[in-house]
Amino acid sequence: MANDKNEWSPDTSVTCCTVPGSDDMFVQLRLSLEDEMTKLGFVKTESLKQLWRRLDFNGNNVVSLAEFDKLVVEMTGSGAWPNWLNNKPALMRAFEKAKASADGNRDDFVEKCEFHDLLLNMFWFNKLYNVYEDIDTDHDRRMNLDEFKRGMGKLGLKLSDDEAQKVFGDIDTDHGGMVLFVEFCAYMRNRVNPDDNPAFDSDIVSGEKLGATLRKAWQYSDSLPLCAKEEFEAVRRC
Repeated sequence: MANDKNEWSPDTSVTCCTVPGSDDMFVQLRLSLEDEMTKLGFVKTESLKQLWRRLDFNGNNVVSLAEFDKLVVEMTGSGAWPNWLNNKPALMRAFEKAKASADGNRDDFVEKCEFHDLLLNMFWFNKLYNVYEDIDTDHDRRMNLDEFKRGMGKLGLKLSDDEAQKVFGDIDTDHGGMVLFVEFCAYMRNRVNPDDNPAFDSDIVSGEKLGATLRKAWQYSDSLPLCAKEEFEAVRRC
């Protein structure tokens, strides 16, 4: 229905048809975890807004790694989020990946328009970190094809040899026969949750507030524990 001159009438240009549900394995994996992501506040618009307001408590429309870590510590400490979401190496890599997701600007902050990417990265990087740690038997932070197959199995994805080879090749863009953890996570997150960057606030798309954002060198927050600082530095050097 469309409103034309204050009168509601059928819009004849709109048609509907029935289509079968997707049998894509990554879509099915997403559906199996949709309820979990919704409960954590990573899906619905209002939940995203509330989380952003809590994270960006000073209202400058950008957040640092220290602010992000503080939110995760508080949410997991209160029981609102499960403890497995507070894995420092995974959080660091999720933050690094999200920084350039929307605007391509790899500065030291995540902007408002990159926030949904950050949450999805946090979910999947942590979810996959445990899988990766289990299958990376030689602990070289690289995954070969055999390790990849085992990892897919642990996620409930049964791939034939040909399917596994194809997917592995899509991730291994340099064809070196190895996949880094961050490459593995980024590929899986984009396949399972391709609908990133939702316009969940009016000023996200316009950029009116972002243009006035004060940018300064990234510094650790005083609230970040010393052990976390050392761990973040270690991951950064890697």
